[in-house]
Order: sequence, then structure tokens, then C-alpha cells
Amino acid sequence: YTEQVDIPAISGQSAANTITFDGGNPLTTQLRFACTGFTPGNYVLRFNGTNYVTFRNLAISNTTNTSTSSNILVFNSTNIRIVKCMIGDNNTTPGSVSGQSSTASLYRIALTGNATNPGTASVVNHNIFIDSNIINFGYYGIWSAGNLPTAKIYTTNNIFNGQYLY
Repeated sequence: YTEQVDIPAISGQSAANTITFDGGNPLTTQLRFACTGFTPGNYVLRFNGTNYVTFRNLAISNTTNTSTSSNILVFNSTNIRIVKCMIGDNNTTPGSVSGQSSTASLYRIALTGNATNPGTASVVNHNIFIDSNIINFGYYGIWSAGNLPTAKIYTTNNIFNGQYLY
């Protein structure tokens, strides 16, 4: 699938009523989008005030790896699960992101308080589970800005490849 995906708040979601997108295999099921320019709203997948959604077994890639873009942007959302996904292309050369240095401002996963700017602090993101993913290249593997001291963000069993910062 080659498109930008924005998942807004969906009424009726709860711990007993969740939504799961399961691709079956991240080697064969891909969500790809070519972010262009330097606008901070560049993302492949955005959770936009979303609750109780899981993405599992998908490859999620920004095919141009533009500076200030994100593969996954989590904006003021709760109970989000990103499980067994491949985030970022696995064929990018370490230290280089499609012609950019490894220090390009590229977020693979950004937890933020602004729907278009990954660097903005969030006071809402809570119960975010990032588990058993392969996160390839980019400047930041996972970025989280200003979450509440009580926010629960779980990162377990992930593999990081070639980031400038984890």
C-alpha cells in the first residue's frame, strides 16, 4: 500500500473494543509513502488522537526519508501498540539516509504533542507499546517529547539498526 495513513479518534473504542491491523508478514505487507519537501507534517502512519489501535506484522517505510519526517507519528494518543513491524527500509546504507547523512532529522517513531511537529511535547500519550520491531536507520529510532511523568511508554525486544541516536 503506497499512501499516507492518518488514523483519527474513533468513537466506541475501549479496552474491550480494539482495532488491529495485522499484515501477516512485514516482508510481504508494506505501508510505504514518499514524504517530500521539508514540511513537518510528513509521515507515513499517524495516530491522531487515536485510542486502542494495534499495528502488527507490517513494514512501514518513508521511501524518500526526507528530513523532519516520521515513519510513525503518535500524536496525543493512548493504548497504541506497534508490534513485530519493520520500520524504515532495511536496504539503506548505515550512515546514509537516501543521500542524507545519518544525522538528518528523521524520526522512525515520534511520540509527540503536535500533529505536524514531532519535536513538540505531549501531555496525553500514554500506554504506548513498541514491542519486537526492527527499526532501521534514521537519526532517531524512537523519539518521545515531554510526556507526563506518569505516562507509560513501553519499548521491549526491539532491534535498532544504524540510527545516529536510539
